[in-house]
Amino acid sequence: MAPRLDHIGIVSLNLGAIAAAYTAMGFNLTPEQRQSGSVRPGTPPAQWGSANHCAMLAEGYIELLSVVDPSLYDNQIGSLLAHGPGAHILALETPDAEAEIARLRAVGVGDLRIHPLQRPHRTPSGEGIAGFKRVPLPTHTLHSGRVQFVEHESRSLLWDPGLLLHPNQACALAEVMLRVHEPACVAVAYSRLLGTDARPDRGVFVVPLSRSRLVIARPESVLDRLGGVEVPPGPDFVSFTIRTADRNMALRKILDAQGVQFISHRGDVIVEPAFACGVAVVFTAD
Repeated sequence: MAPRLDHIGIVSLNLGAIAAAYTAMGFNLTPEQRQSGSVRPGTPPAQWGSANHCAMLAEGYIELLSVVDPSLYDNQIGSLLAHGPGAHILALETPDAEAEIARLRAVGVGDLRIHPLQRPHRTPSGEGIAGFKRVPLPTHTLHSGRVQFVEHESRSLLWDPGLLLHPNQACALAEVMLRVHEPACVAVAYSRLLGTDARPDRGVFVVPLSRSRLVIARPESVLDRLGGVEVPPGPDFVSFTIRTADRNMALRKILDAQGVQFISHRGDVIVEPAFACGVAVVFTAD
């Protein structure tokens, strides 16, 4: 079975500023939450200098990340920001991290291990500790900052029903688009690592996922699919698509009221990277 999109991670220099931007787009964000985990294998968990806000959706979520205490381990966010702010992290959900490692080793991918992560998670129903088992993938052939499998140890806590209600009626993370110059080669690499076959589709390659997809496209195809919206150099994940439940009607009213500029393209609403921290945010009713 194909994995599903778990979340897209957008990395910023200023957590407050990116949280304000995504709130203005109509997302209901979790409170600021500090991360913790083992800095090196075998060491006890410790607090990190990184923190996030999340927009939890019925299917998947958006993670907004930054460093709030530079004196502590930064979860390698500093090295990601060296390439500019934007969508640096793609996570795929797995029900079993150990089984995922075994599958990857069977196709010749070695040097994999589980990286535990935890953080407080406050919801309308209460507060708890959310635990994750991350399996980062080798990204030298994927043309991306960080791609990982994630096994959730606290799914019911994370997806509290009170966090899934968004003024913009967002309900699902439907697509992520990757900009590369050799999409065919990169598509082969993703197919191998994700265990699902990419297929050509109108000038791009599509990696089908469970109820979602990864699109791999040349720069000129990206420009066409985004209606001429230009994404500046930086992270290769250049856009993500959010499905809404009301054909974008609430979203359009919110963007107009907040003064957020957007374009309409082929029935979608696109918020440009200058506002959304280096990544184009596409809202679709499909």
